[in-house]
Amino acid sequence: MKTPKFLNRIGERFLEAPLPDAVFQVAPRVLTGIRILARERNVGGRFVAELPAGAVRPSFEGTNIEDPAVLESRIREGMLKLGLAQGTAAVLIPELCARVFLLALDSPPASDKERDRIVRWRVGKMMPSLPDDARFVHQSLSSGNGERIVAAVARPEVVREYEGLFTRSGLNPGNISLPSLSLVGLLPAGGEDALLVNVEDDSLSLTAVVGAEPVLFRQKPFALEREPGTPLGRRIGPLVKEIENTALFLEDREKKKVRAVWLRAPSDNGDDLAAELGRQLSMPVRETGDLVPGDAGGREKTLLSSLYGQLS
Repeated sequence: MKTPKFLNRIGERFLEAPLPDAVFQVAPRVLTGIRILARERNVGGRFVAELPAGAVRPSFEGTNIEDPAVLESRIREGMLKLGLAQGTAAVLIPELCARVFLLALDSPPASDKERDRIVRWRVGKMMPSLPDDARFVHQSLSSGNGERIVAAVARPEVVREYEGLFTRSGLNPGNISLPSLSLVGLLPAGGEDALLVNVEDDSLSLTAVVGAEPVLFRQKPFALEREPGTPLGRRIGPLVKEIENTALFLEDREKKKVRAVWLRAPSDNGDDLAAELGRQLSMPVRETGDLVPGDAGGREKTLLSSLYGQLS
């Protein structure tokens, strides 16, 4: 499945760009990266580095990077492990740094200018507190006689924070995106309609993909309960409810049905989480790591799966 690069530099139009030399993901507790071999369209190396608590505080507004020196040090260490002294990089920033909207139009706008005006007006209605300096990028998807638009909104200074980390480390961050949107590229063409569930330490995103196209996207602050001694089945109750409510909403409002869940949960008990979700939900649950080639362990594949989505 071919997926557009949803946040290809805030403020610019979507362009089909060559594969970067590497893909990095910045999350609250971990920095990950893979080296891309463009000619083979394959991965030539990978790394996972833990981050100290509080070094990254994802936010749509305000400062995100609390400890730039630590982040830059980890990035350079990762580059060394990947055998990369300089080059281009795609960067996946935390989910809470941007807002994503899926807009359905009854008929295609007459021009790009008209489409842009409609997107800004529709998003402004859904997000009344939209800052004046917000930057939009959007991508059109076919939708019968109408048009479906994926629109992403972010604050320029937030994106520049993340870009600056990599620029100062010797990389050119040519594409900025979100983990959940990158994951869409992993799904096999012609696969079953599914709900992609991305559980981060501070957020949850759910992307419904029907007929090989995103039809619903939800993101929210979210944290799994980590109270020691609490059974896993009880701790994931809120997650089960979010998945069930999203599936029901999709059926009621969009008249579409998902038949499987693909889970990315980069936590220490990710394997148990997928199994327990499968017991509590009425549809099969698989880990996104199953879609990643190579000989890495299953947990590491799941953690890195959002990065592999950029290869699509």
